[in-house]
Amino acid sequence: MNALLKGETLYSDGWTVDYPWIRTLFQAGREDITFRVSALEMVLKEEDFLSWDKTKAMVREKIGAGRHRASWDARVIQETFLELQSQKKKVGFALTENTFVD
Repeated sequence: MNALLKGETLYSDGWTVDYPWIRTLFQAGREDITFRVSALEMVLKEEDFLSWDKTKAMVREKIGAGRHRASWDARVIQETFLELQSQKKKVGFALTENTFVD
């Protein structure tokens, strides 16, 4: 994880559970953590929260049901975040397309 994430921020939907686990893992390996762990909420906007559950359900349906595993959960969260960003770009594009300047 250090090699991949050095100096970066890892965002988690369960920060209060994930960070202590990561810290314990690194302490057991006698390694320093070279990245930050932060709550996913730090990068979401209010409108993201309003459509998060609906978008996440859509993503789960699109990529198929998976076992409750950290890697699958992480993929669903990542795809949900990306889908929300894509939706915002589409709305922004639509607004731009329909804006006329005299």
